[in-house]
Amino acid sequence: MFKTPFKPTGHYVFDYKPRYYDERKERLEALEQRYKQEKKDNNDSDYEVTLTKNNLKNEWSRAKSNPVQDHNANKRLAKIIVILIFSTWAFFNFDKIINICQTLFSSFQTMLQTR
Repeated sequence: MFKTPFKPTGHYVFDYKPRYYDERKERLEALEQRYKQEKKDNNDSDYEVTLTKNNLKNEWSRAKSNPVQDHNANKRLAKIIVILIFSTWAFFNFDKIINICQTLFSSFQTMLQTR
């Protein structure tokens, strides 16, 4: 009836285990077993086929890499580094920048007054 602020209300947990049939997974397991059996029968070290999730993922990521995208990423990174270097230089030399701006402003004012 009264809810306490220190104890969160929990959700109901049911003991439900879904069961489903994955045809693709069974097909891959059958292929893997067949190739392993052929490898044992042939005893050939040149014939190597592995069907694992990591190998497929590595092959896919290697095929997806694009040199143009890598080049654009490198250019973007170089721009960011230049901006960071300039901003740190401006931060440490702020008083010099202010003096330069003041002299430019005063010279601009004198130029306008002489006209």
